[in-house]
Amino acid sequence: THDLSFAKEIGDRICVMYASRLVEECSAKEFFEYPLHPYSKALLMSQPKYGLKCDIGFAPPKEVEFYGCPFAGSCPERKDECSDMPPVTEIGQRKVRCWKYAH
Repeated sequence: THDLSFAKEIGDRICVMYASRLVEECSAKEFFEYPLHPYSKALLMSQPKYGLKCDIGFAPPKEVEFYGCPFAGSCPERKDECSDMPPVTEIGQRKVRCWKYAH
């Protein structure tokens, strides 16, 4: 769903996708209290209770081939290594695809 309030009501786990790729998977509680991926943070900030702050633009088309992180062009936490695709890192029961957590 694209309706986060609905997902919060019915979901036990949240999977966040960006450009057809999983960027974060965690419990609904963890997602809404402390998201890890920069895109997950931006999704929450775009909600009315946070003032509809949405300055990340649009996801690229599915046809675009990525060699690095697909969110890198919009990411406020971008690093040089984001030009390479980040691995999925497991942090407890969470999974996140971001170089920030890969080390």
